[in-house]
Amino acid sequence: MTAIAVVGVLSAGAVVVAGPAIAERIAHPRDEAAFTSYVDQYLPGWRSSDSPGVPARDRTWVQQHPDAVLAEAEAACAWLASQPDAPDLVPSGSATVWATVRRYQDETGQTTGVDIDERSRGTIVVGAWEHLCHGSREAHTSPESADQD
Repeated sequence: MTAIAVVGVLSAGAVVVAGPAIAERIAHPRDEAAFTSYVDQYLPGWRSSDSPGVPARDRTWVQQHPDAVLAEAEAACAWLASQPDAPDLVPSGSATVWATVRRYQDETGQTTGVDIDERSRGTIVVGAWEHLCHGSREAHTSPESADQD
């Protein structure tokens, strides 16, 4: 992804230069409240005829274990930050957000202590990457085409 720098001028005339990481934090600040809202909104969003009670069970578990959910989110952000940068577009789809979520889940398994379905865990991961470490998401995932996010 393209790196940016932010240049600011202090009132005394000194120039301040912030690198891409700081610029990204300014553009997309960490927002735990938005993360929590995202998980609350989208966690129960999937339905499956082969496991109809799982979304409700997962939602209850998430509500009862907010520290474990945040720990999963932090682990997902740390893992993503350790991945190589992705090019701007990957037509094969191998670097989309959901492809990267699957890779994260394959590599980490259930080692994080989050006792929920894989699809629900993916929702937590996507929410973390969007609201807690958006800069890493921008740098380490890529859409398949220019009209995707």
